[in-house]
Amino acid sequence: MTLESLRALQTRIREATGPDRELDIAIWDALDPTETIGPPGPRIESSIAPPYTTDPDGLGACVALHNEMFPSGHWARTPDGTFRAFRAGYAHEANPLANDCLTFLDAIFSAKIAELEAEQEKEKADV
Repeated sequence: MTLESLRALQTRIREATGPDRELDIAIWDALDPTETIGPPGPRIESSIAPPYTTDPDGLGACVALHNEMFPSGHWARTPDGTFRAFRAGYAHEANPLANDCLTFLDAIFSAKIAELEAEQEKEKADV
């Protein structure tokens, strides 16, 4: 998962107008490239991808994604609909988007992008 791929997914998340199964598949592909089905490229079997934006039960897939990406992190939702993804003492928030799942995904990807940016800055400083 590269910084560029995360930023591209975040852009798609922010531009989404509602549940988007193709976006679910793109997120899954980007986060789990070792589970390739068939030739390289987009997944053929879309029923395997978690319902990140289309979860009929709410935020289950997004909570699972957050916990996988930030095992020691936690998240919260404020009364105004803002989601915050916490990791290592930093909070990354997302303003409300088209639905709760997209808003939470935006917070998760903001946190991951910040984490990778910090790692890159540290590597530059170490050189």
